[in-house]
Amino acid sequence: MNSTFISITSIVLLTFCITTLTFAQENLLLKVETDRIFSSPDSEDLFQIILVGDSVHTGEVTFNIISSKGDTLLNNVYKAYAFNNKYAYVDGTTAQITEEISNNLNSFFAPSKFRSPAIGKDEKEEYVDEDYTNFELWKDIKSDKTAISFTYSLYGEYTNSIAYSKSRSEIVSIWSCC
Repeated sequence: MNSTFISITSIVLLTFCITTLTFAQENLLLKVETDRIFSSPDSEDLFQIILVGDSVHTGEVTFNIISSKGDTLLNNVYKAYAFNNKYAYVDGTTAQITEEISNNLNSFFAPSKFRSPAIGKDEKEEYVDEDYTNFELWKDIKSDKTAISFTYSLYGEYTNSIAYSKSRSEIVSIWSCC
């Protein structure tokens, strides 16, 4: 009797898992990945953007950074329209907005968005604007000559530069504005 119950439970659970997996795969609209040196100078981390939903302009985007050890360093979720930089404040057709979001997601990890060192040697402390930067985090990252930054934009005006703080063992924002 117990083995029959376990078998029925296993079949129901397996059916649920397969159904959920199929549903998730059907709604996957775009996946962009790249491997980059970021949290460690010795190994690459996986940078990943995943867009799911019914359409590009109404979907949801997950931005992950996963270490070479498999640890999730960053997991941010945004509405897809956050990547609509060009038409954020002007009207655009659905096709134009869809193209803008797709283009921004496909180029999200462009090499030009990574910087090494994260904070250049010529950047002086007296010019740090604490309205946009946590000064202690900025000094921490500046002191690490192996730190790499990644800068991205959302909503047509918000820009964020992040880096991995080895002393804190976490990703920190070293500049964020508007």
